[in-house]
Amino acid sequence: MKKLSRKTARFVIVCLAIFAALMGLAALTQNMVFFMAGLVTGVFGLMIRSSKIRCPHCGELKMIKMMDILKWSEEIHFECPTCGGIIEYDDK
Repeated sequence: MKKLSRKTARFVIVCLAIFAALMGLAALTQNMVFFMAGLVTGVFGLMIRSSKIRCPHCGELKMIKMMDILKWSEEIHFECPTCGGIIEYDDK
């Protein structure tokens, strides 16, 4: 059975955290460089999420909510709401 990559999920978490930090910095400093860097980082993170983090059983993107991705713990178990398949990471 195919499993999700925990490394990819954590990479998406880091990209979205950098996006939030750069957008906050751009709002504080009114600097377009921070805004553009944050925008590129956020779009890149969301592209990785939509292409790599899908249900291994049915391929649905909507099976993992963003709050489930943001959980860094290795003790997380959840099911796909579309097909009911149990989602596992590759580090188990």
